[in-house]
Amino acid sequence: MRAVALYLPILLVVALAIHRRPDRRRVAGALLATAWNLPALLAVNVVAVRAGWWSFEVSAAAVAGVPADLWIGWALLWGTVPLLAVRLGTGIGPLVGAGLILVAADMVLMPIGEPVVVLDRTWLVGEALAVVTCLGPGLLLGRWTARGERLAWRAGLQVLAFTGLLLFVLPVLVFTVTGEDWAALLARPRWQFVLAGLTLAPAGAMAVQAVREFVAHGGTPVPLDPPSRLVTSGPYAYVANPMQLGATVVLAGWGVLLASPAVVAGAAVAAAFSAGVAAWSEDVELAGRFGNDWHGYRRQVRTWLPRWRPAVVDRAVVYVAGSCEPCSDVGRFLLRRPSLGLDVAAAESFPEPLRRITYVRRAHRADGLAAVGRSLEHVNLAWATGSWLVRLPVVEPVLQLVTDAVGGGPRDLAGTQSG
Repeated sequence: MRAVALYLPILLVVALAIHRRPDRRRVAGALLATAWNLPALLAVNVVAVRAGWWSFEVSAAAVAGVPADLWIGWALLWGTVPLLAVRLGTGIGPLVGAGLILVAADMVLMPIGEPVVVLDRTWLVGEALAVVTCLGPGLLLGRWTARGERLAWRAGLQVLAFTGLLLFVLPVLVFTVTGEDWAALLARPRWQFVLAGLTLAPAGAMAVQAVREFVAHGGTPVPLDPPSRLVTSGPYAYVANPMQLGATVVLAGWGVLLASPAVVAGAAVAAAFSAGVAAWSEDVELAGRFGNDWHGYRRQVRTWLPRWRPAVVDRAVVYVAGSCEPCSDVGRFLLRRPSLGLDVAAAESFPEPLRRITYVRRAHRADGLAAVGRSLEHVNLAWATGSWLVRLPVVEPVLQLVTDAVGGGPRDLAGTQSG
């Protein structure tokens, strides 16, 4: 039964790949759907076992108490298979139908899965949780990627998927080999978590903002779903590989918290791979796509060691209203900072009404707190890091609300266009 659970999905993937001959975007969508399901299904199964919804009779090859072949086959069946099987250009109906077929198959196969899986009478609760957190989001991520839709949403789901793979699945696989567990993490005093958060947050924020830069340039971090334009702003003005650098630092710190030398070593191996094979492949591809622009950028920015001052490829302008006292204070603050590639201009000169401080770089535009943060990226690495932390997806809107509440909200300027 366990062999069927693994090899049948693999055979389906191979057959569908030969029959469909999927293009680059569909392949990316299929892989990402499975990448979402790998950490999500493992987490759901761990919860299900602890909650008593079902249990596994495991004799060998288990990951966190879940049969490895069942877990991998399940992820393929809920991820790659439906994304290769259905027609994605005829609305969402076919994909919903494929999802319903997969749920129906679970309803039939799970009860007859003994002795591999033993169900409790409450097992449908776990099934519902799996559908909502694993199957549904995975299918949406795959569809949006294959069709080039919902860029911000699919990038956000990618970040969650890769975070799950990096900080959950990888340590679990290491623990399976080394016999370590999560006990060291759970036993740590609170101050160590606070210290770790303060230490690792800048690296994590850098990686997240790098993803947002990709989104602003029309793509995501997945090599099969790249931006259409060369990204040289944000963290990329300081270091060429901010995502890899941030992920490596966070993984190494996570390994220290887990008291797992193997996880720390995994971070070192990932860094070596990124600096070697991945960097070479990336350099060849980007040189082919962007030519002299890429070579000129790389002459200014190192692969792993960030610059102190940003490399300026395109200038930006921040528009500040001189007739608005809080706005002009911010403008004077920015003018006192020794920025590179940033001009401070009067908001009244902008060709359309502005109600907040506004930052413009090429087609990219930000206002309010985000505009101030983007401006600070032009100063140095310390100010840029503070900006990346403040502009995290959850933090930024909260701080903007607080700023608005204390008098920094949008306003119309009498006798002018905006402020």
